[in-house]
Amino acid sequence: MTMDYDLIKSIANDHKRYLENETKSLQERIEEVKLSEEQEEKVKLDTVVEVGVGAIKKGTSVLTGGTSDIIFEISGWKKKLDENMDDAKKMILLNAYFSNYDNLELAVENLCRVLSDLYGQTLFSKIDSILVDNVSDMELLKRLSNVMKKISDEKNIENIFTKAKQLLNILGNLSPATIYMICDFKNWPQFSMETIMAPGGKVIAFEAYFVNGCLSQYPNLEKVVIETAVTEMVSTGLIYGLQIDDGYEVKAELTDTGKFLIDFIS
Repeated sequence: MTMDYDLIKSIANDHKRYLENETKSLQERIEEVKLSEEQEEKVKLDTVVEVGVGAIKKGTSVLTGGTSDIIFEISGWKKKLDENMDDAKKMILLNAYFSNYDNLELAVENLCRVLSDLYGQTLFSKIDSILVDNVSDMELLKRLSNVMKKISDEKNIENIFTKAKQLLNILGNLSPATIYMICDFKNWPQFSMETIMAPGGKVIAFEAYFVNGCLSQYPNLEKVVIETAVTEMVSTGLIYGLQIDDGYEVKAELTDTGKFLIDFIS
């Protein structure tokens, strides 16, 4: 299928308007094939719709009439919408990647070298999957473009493959809010705990106190979003609670893995 570059550019510039227009278009098409009440009573739907692969698998009964038209209409619309949105995300990401270079020729040369390398292809495929699985978020796009540049600048991608793949797997499990917060680690607040258990200086069960300390630091994030972000950072081994001066003050610190990730995406 030939890509409509003008359309993809317009989506990249204003994806909300594109979604609004496409939704109206779908509603209009559905109205054209909508079943009458009499038809609806006659049709028995016994089917599994596999929208992801654009297929409809029929069950024991036969799907007929306007209902099948509506389902095919929605299935085709969603498939086209997903493809266009994914292409627009990739265009935005590539634009962010090129903006990381002062020399456009070098950026293209490095990108082509990576895409012709088996290890590079695998890493960039992972970047694509992270991009597709998330909403269009500028913080995530910025970090992914940084990762692309770091991989592209590497002369022997095989040398960094294992570490890069591990960090991309971690990154793929983080929400955009978590990525935003961990990149802001230098501004994390200290917080107090009433009682502390800190074997080896690492505080146990500090998460709830850290969340409360972050509420004023990130007023634009809801508490549940901060809670989820902290849970993700702890469960992926990116942060730990550090006891300060053997007292009741605690600060969240990056683990070695967390530091590697920050270096990788910055």
